[in-house]
Amino acid sequence: MFDHVWILGIDPISTYETMMVGSNPFWINGNPINKNCKNFMIAAISISRRDSNLHALGHSFENILSFAFKGTRFSYNIEYSDYTKEEYNKLG
Repeated sequence: MFDHVWILGIDPISTYETMMVGSNPFWINGNPINKNCKNFMIAAISISRRDSNLHALGHSFENILSFAFKGTRFSYNIEYSDYTKEEYNKLG
């Protein structure tokens, strides 16, 4: 099992900077993806903009620490799962 996945690419990678996947995911700088597994983080690392990677990872750590210490954090009320498009649209 792993705790952190890095996806390397050139801009634009077309994904969030970082996001959490797992059975109890929360916002860390991208919409959480609800799957039946241990929580882990996916980071989209750009090899063409090295200055933005530390910035992006900083936001994710900021949100993880905020969650851990019960601070304020973004609540977008969106979780993705294995819903069909129609089922997902019914969720609001």
